Amino acid sequence: MPKFNIHLKNACNYKDQILKFWEDYLPGTPAGRFDWLQNNPAGPAIWYFAFDAEKEKLAGVVSVMPKDFYVKGERVRAGIVGDFMLHEKYRVFGPALDLLKAVIKTVDDGIFDFVYTLPNNKSIKLIERAGFGCLFNFYSMIRPLHVDYVLKQYVGSRLSHIIDRPLFFFLKSFSRDSFSIDIGSFEELDWQEKPINDYFQMEIKSKSDFLVGEKTIDYLQWRYGSNPEHKFKIINYINKKNKQILGYFVFTIIEDRFIVYEIICIEDRYIFSIMRKIKNIAIDNSCRAVYFSSNLKRNLKPNLNTCLYMNTGCRSGVYAYPVMKEYYKNWEFSPGDRNI
Repeated sequence: MPKFNIHLKNACNYKDQILKFWEDYLPGTPAGRFDWLQNNPAGPAIWYFAFDAEKEKLAGVVSVMPKDFYVKGERVRAGIVGDFMLHEKYRVFGPALDLLKAVIKTVDDGIFDFVYTLPNNKSIKLIERAGFGCLFNFYSMIRPLHVDYVLKQYVGSRLSHIIDRPLFFFLKSFSRDSFSIDIGSFEELDWQEKPINDYFQMEIKSKSDFLVGEKTIDYLQWRYGSNPEHKFKIINYINKKNKQILGYFVFTIIEDRFIVYEIICIEDRYIFSIMRKIKNIAIDNSCRAVYFSSNLKRNLKPNLNTCLYMNTGCRSGVYAYPVMKEYYKNWEFSPGDRNI
């Protein structure tokens, strides 16, 4: 059985090897992701490398992407575990567990307050062996904008196409956002620093008991403005009178899917105007549905339900180390809290 040496290395010295691992084991990962991870305003990604002690061959890697949260006004340092890859020759009796234990040691050494990941089903037992525990499930919600693709499996393509629009308008009358009254206007984010940073400080104060992720202008510019995998847009909801931000949302469109990454709204009375705008933009772009993922514990869940969002049943577990932290209970987890 081979032995392995686990080392924390400067990723820039191993860029070619990381890109080759992505090509072989995470196909579709853009090369630009490497520099993106290094330019994170919370700090560059930490990379651990596993080498075969005898052959000095790279056997596996894992990254930990820093992310700042705030609770009760205090910063909480988290690390998102990703890019967990093993060379095909080391899948059995390899360094997988050793790499994960090195990640856990970053918490024990005080580098991070906690680390977390969303493993695939094949990795769950390994993640648990390393010391991670499941905090909650992360569910995919969908708001259909065309119902024919669902109906056709029951009534056939022809009939589903005929009743699609009448049924859509009928269901629309039950959606809470159909009756919202706008007091503001929607504008694409112009990347001015003060309005967004002020709104983020308001969010921290209004949700002092919640685990609130970083959303300064520098973070949003990096996370969404320069993202190498998807093209994102950020839409602000602006008060017409005083021009202050009332909320905003972040989305990307992949083929005919309108995927929402963040819905940020401090006051619930504005949420339905935002939900209606999301629906309207999706319709204007000929999307078949709006998708948003949630841990179903967040305050937004009742609003999703009244706006005709449905649970698809697809879920991912969010695993963390250590498992026992009081602020996990009030974590408004969103797709923006992932490392992709």
